[in-house]
Amino acid sequence: MQRPGIFVDSTGKVLAWSLPGILSGARQVRATPYSYRAGTVAKRSRASGSKGKGSKPMVQWRTAPTFYQPGRKWPAGSWLATPGGYAVGHKTADYSPKPSASMRRVGSIAWCRDMRETSALFSAILRVAHPELYSAGRSSLLELSALERAEDPLPFWPSIFNTVQLLSNRESPFHRDTAGQPSWYDLLVTLGNYRRAELVLRNLGVQVAYKPGTIALLSSLVIHHGVRAVEPDRLCYSWFMSEALHKNLGVPTVPWMSLDVHQF
Repeated sequence: MQRPGIFVDSTGKVLAWSLPGILSGARQVRATPYSYRAGTVAKRSRASGSKGKGSKPMVQWRTAPTFYQPGRKWPAGSWLATPGGYAVGHKTADYSPKPSASMRRVGSIAWCRDMRETSALFSAILRVAHPELYSAGRSSLLELSALERAEDPLPFWPSIFNTVQLLSNRESPFHRDTAGQPSWYDLLVTLGNYRRAELVLRNLGVQVAYKPGTIALLSSLVIHHGVRAVEPDRLCYSWFMSEALHKNLGVPTVPWMSLDVHQF
């Protein structure tokens, strides 16, 4: 599918938006260098996993070197940032949200400043696509700002989303993301100088154009999605919200976005 599109289920719930090539060339150029000012240059993630008794090591696909390929100009790797999040196994209200390690590195605040305008554009797109999720994201940031924390990069955080992951020259096998809720959207932005790519929404039975400058919003907990390997170089921003953060800060859940709201 080459044209912009909105995907709904039989009840009118909006599951995904596809906006191929919506970002101008100038905006893409401005966004791309910022990606590599975030804690300097993204480095290749190492494979990680666990080994149970009598079993083989289980490699986590998100960090498995298998899915990364050397870039022409940009190194392969990933980087995650949040002004307030939780370590694995520490996501209950008994623990305080803390900035990610990346947000404590030299250069992270400069990256936040550089991304203000571009991230405001992404936030505005969410405001149109899912107004109630936008409001919930704003509430989570306001509640987070009320906490007393020794390290607080929140005043510089550029987005209504509370987490972002940067992926460089990585294939994304089919998966669902579990950080949010079914009715929430992740916002994906793809950049680079590759020729062609497709974002496959497998359980919807479609694949959409994923050329440089494309933005897609999708219910990543519901939609089984993936991007096959493409000729480098390609960068992807994945902006999302944390269910654990919203829940622990008392932010109400939001309903599904209905096609009726947009009156198309």
